[in-house]
Amino acid sequence: MTPKAHLAMLHDLPCAVTYALTGERRPSEVVHHPESVRHAMSDFLGIPMTDAWHKHLHHLSRRGFERLTKLSEMDLMAYTMKLVGEHLESRR
Repeated sequence: MTPKAHLAMLHDLPCAVTYALTGERRPSEVVHHPESVRHAMSDFLGIPMTDAWHKHLHHLSRRGFERLTKLSEMDLMAYTMKLVGEHLESRR
C-alpha cells in the first residue's frame, strides 16, 4: 500500500480519540501527523481525528492534550492500528 492510499484509508476510519475515550465510532474529519514525524513515510503514522479534537490538540499542546485525555500520541497510534486492522479485516 502506498502512503497516499494509506492516508486515504485513514480518512475513512473513525476518530481515534473518540474511540479511545468512549468506544464510539464518530467519523474522522482530519488526519493528525505527529510533530516528531516529518518524512516521506509519515502518512503511515497518521491518526484520524474529528476536527474538534485536532484543534484541541494543537491549541493545548501535546502535553496539555495528554493531561486532558490521558492519551499520548503513541496511545492514539495504537488505537489507529487497531482500527486499521478491523477495517482491513472487514474488507476480506
